[in-house]
Amino acid sequence: MPPVWKYGDIHGLPESPPTTVSAVLRSETKPVDGVDCSLNMRSWLETVIQLLESANCDWEVYSYIIVHVGPQVSNQSLFAENIHEIRLLRNLVCKKIQSQTIFRPPETSNLRQGDVALCLYHILTTCIGYHWQLPRKENVDTITTLVKGLTLWDRTTIACVNALTLSCYELPVSLSRDLVRIVAQMSTIVTKSDSAIHVLEFLAGLSRIDELVNQFHGDEIKTVFGVCFSYIDYARGKKFDEQNRGRSTGPPTRNASVVESNYRQATEDLAIPQYVFALSYHVITFWFLALSKEDQKRHFPWMEQRLLSPDQSGQVLDEAIVTVDHIWRVTEGKDVVKPLPLDLGMTSEPSVDPVTQTWVSEYCILTIKCHLDNGLVEIIERRSSGTDENRFVYAGEDPLTPDLIYQERFASTINGNFKSDLEVVILPTTDATRRALGIFDRISPIDFFKAGVIYIGENQKHEHEILANVSGSPDYNLFIAGLGERVSLANNRENMAGLDTSEGMFDGRSTLRHSDSITTLNYHVTTMMPTNRETDPQCTRKKSHIGNDFVNIIFNNSGLEFDFNTFPSAFNYVYIVVVPEARQTFIQTRTRLHNAGWFEDSWFKVRVLTRHDFPAISSAAETAVVSGAALSAYVRNLALNAEEFCRVWSNRGMGELPSTWRSRLQQIRMLRERNVVKKE
Repeated sequence: MPPVWKYGDIHGLPESPPTTVSAVLRSETKPVDGVDCSLNMRSWLETVIQLLESANCDWEVYSYIIVHVGPQVSNQSLFAENIHEIRLLRNLVCKKIQSQTIFRPPETSNLRQGDVALCLYHILTTCIGYHWQLPRKENVDTITTLVKGLTLWDRTTIACVNALTLSCYELPVSLSRDLVRIVAQMSTIVTKSDSAIHVLEFLAGLSRIDELVNQFHGDEIKTVFGVCFSYIDYARGKKFDEQNRGRSTGPPTRNASVVESNYRQATEDLAIPQYVFALSYHVITFWFLALSKEDQKRHFPWMEQRLLSPDQSGQVLDEAIVTVDHIWRVTEGKDVVKPLPLDLGMTSEPSVDPVTQTWVSEYCILTIKCHLDNGLVEIIERRSSGTDENRFVYAGEDPLTPDLIYQERFASTINGNFKSDLEVVILPTTDATRRALGIFDRISPIDFFKAGVIYIGENQKHEHEILANVSGSPDYNLFIAGLGERVSLANNRENMAGLDTSEGMFDGRSTLRHSDSITTLNYHVTTMMPTNRETDPQCTRKKSHIGNDFVNIIFNNSGLEFDFNTFPSAFNYVYIVVVPEARQTFIQTRTRLHNAGWFEDSWFKVRVLTRHDFPAISSAAETAVVSGAALSAYVRNLALNAEEFCRVWSNRGMGELPSTWRSRLQQIRMLRERNVVKKE
């Protein structure tokens, strides 16, 4: 029988712990009836620190401690009175790593010092949850130690990147001082293909935190783009390096075969490089949008040249073309992406129909509408990354026609910043053209994502009782309020991810949605949907939504471990499970509500669970301890990244999944090809 402790942070005991709370044993040193029945956690931590400092500690004891003390420390309620010892533990771990005085495991274990360092980094990561009680100097020291781990050992790279991702939300002030150096350090590990996803997800999350993005000045931002360009080169021109495929992202364990098995299977799948490819372009777009207008204009020529460089076959990638199209539109001050073009046929009460003409080039569909009675000219530029509209009043002396406006303003600029030798084609004014433009307009330039949000109440474990919930705990309500803005459903004509928008309000009065200029994340929040026990006792309508979501966010307040198979579905690949760090009684909850900032000061355990055949590549594949202040933003970023990868994964057997921008570019080219005059 193998050692029971080799299984990581879930099965650390020889038998399952009791599910009920002890009426006698306490973690706080508060005597009851004159009797102190508290656990002496201070003595335990002192013993742990002493053993970790010892150079002669027995390997069996030492390895058990480094595997399990991290998950133990994540229970902040258990160690609430032992902050001094937590600080000593954190200081010891940092000292061991920075001085590289790592315990050397016996040769019979088939492990190396890098494996031991990985376990120490897991301990250090859980200590981030105590940052609010530590001096800033020690928090900065934590960041410094994590940065060292990016390159000191191959085994620790991914764990350190993921810990730095968490630090973006929990330690932004401590992180900001060294942020440019951190990204520069990450640029040196681009040859480690197994860390690509984690580095890019770090950069993607970083781009959404303004106070950290503003730390980059001048040419420093090129380091971020340089990392993305390096990964694009890997994904398009080379196979991922075989020697890096056995590196671990799994939990600390003494079993070397377990360490290496998880990630090898994931990296062998074609979905991984495809996701790296797509995410690299997304990061470039996010960061360019985050730049000031001056920096956008300054860096555009360099980025255009770098993006449009041909690959090994001499071709320029379509994804590069549409990305340049977008950053050019942003630099030129055109409207950033709109979901659908406005109905510009409805002007200020024109007396006659406008004279309309449409041209199509290699990169643009241009429509010009001229109102001859009042001189109003309307312009619609349909491009791969978005549709821009403009209108003005013609004041010239020549007779107003669409061709006149085209020759004056667009004959040499219709392709934007691109050069093209292909002929610009005039589209016939026919029903076929109108249908083609309608089809194009239905391909939104915005990426729409969706994710379920499910609340599990006390002792709930069955699907029908969980889905029947129409309310949640106070911390759940504050958590979902931070996920996105509330949007009314009735008569809503936007893409609401399949939710009913009729006046019947069968899926509720409103839902939650998070949007930026290029992405929208719609949530299927089960507690915001009505429950009718008589007509739908199994809540099949709610299940029809969350059962078709690749990603579901679970707020588990049951006190029980979440079972991945609670909601049987062929499409649920990922569950992001949020668990309050310490469950509160009803009286404690009511009392806590009167304390300002109680939610922000609360702590939650977040872990990403994946289906058995799905790669465990998330930065929260191992449990992260997150404050209420950072919880919503952290989980939302996990959901966006997971949803993006799930799309690639679900399409892995059918070739590469084109982005919406690439689909629009393909439609522009097809429309031109169908209407070009064939020469004899």
